[in-house]
Amino acid sequence: MARIDCELRVPRDIPDAELDGEEPAIRERCTAGAARTVVYLLISVFRRLAGGALVREVAATADSMGGIDMTLHLEWNSYFLRMTYAHSLNDSWQRLEIRHFRRGAALPAGVALGWDLELTGEGVLKVSLAGADRPVADEIRGLLKKCFRSVSKIPERSAPSPTGAYPSGEEAAGSDDGGESESEAMTPALVRLIAVFDTERDPYM
Repeated sequence: MARIDCELRVPRDIPDAELDGEEPAIRERCTAGAARTVVYLLISVFRRLAGGALVREVAATADSMGGIDMTLHLEWNSYFLRMTYAHSLNDSWQRLEIRHFRRGAALPAGVALGWDLELTGEGVLKVSLAGADRPVADEIRGLLKKCFRSVSKIPERSAPSPTGAYPSGEEAAGSDDGGESESEAMTPALVRLIAVFDTERDPYM
């Protein structure tokens, strides 16, 4: 088993042929360039962890002011991955702000995946993966480097928590106070309680 904790910066453009090979709907329904790369990566990662991927919903649109609105819903057998993300100009029209971010995943027993996303600037995706077989983890590392120009290891304590749980009681941007976040609601309780992390560590991820 292997673990990955890394920060990715500056999404690369993925050739149309590769987008179509992974999922034709990406190119058809994702017009925001950076978001398109993130969608491609998440579908690719989920497919390798779950053994397949059925795209129930996918969209990533951009407006003329730099705003982005994303939706992704994947399923395979009893597994799923869901994400919604939106950023737009703040009320004073001075800078882009994340308005909404929810994510959750149910994966094979012992596999935990977490990710945080921020596309208001150069594009930053933080990924945490534990419990995957080493060949699968190695393949995912290759995907990360393929999709982003900069891939750097981050401390486990700084990595995103898996399946929608947030450290120190924090909620995702845009969540309602005092209630369970949508991402936590997405994830079955038994999956949220899984904390099977191996002791084997890759020195580079």
